Amino acid sequence: MADHLVGIAVRRFDFLDACNVLSAMAMKTKRLKLGSCVTDLQRKHPAVLAQTTMTLDHLSNGRAILGIGAGEAMNMDPYGIIF
Repeated sequence: MADHLVGIAVRRFDFLDACNVLSAMAMKTKRLKLGSCVTDLQRKHPAVLAQTTMTLDHLSNGRAILGIGAGEAMNMDPYGIIF
């Protein structure tokens, strides 16, 4: 699941919060691994991201995958976050 603040395509889910969508998917699936492509730490505090990932991992019985990285300017520039 993409974790972006701005849409990267024309699909409706490109604008949704990745953690919320993954949590919903955890409730509807049993074996699917769940994770974001890359979550950047400039937009989410590390403690909040850790808690969110731990919650997803608990809800999914250990199927959560946390992908973190530097992110992209397209997700930060429109909100005044320096890339």
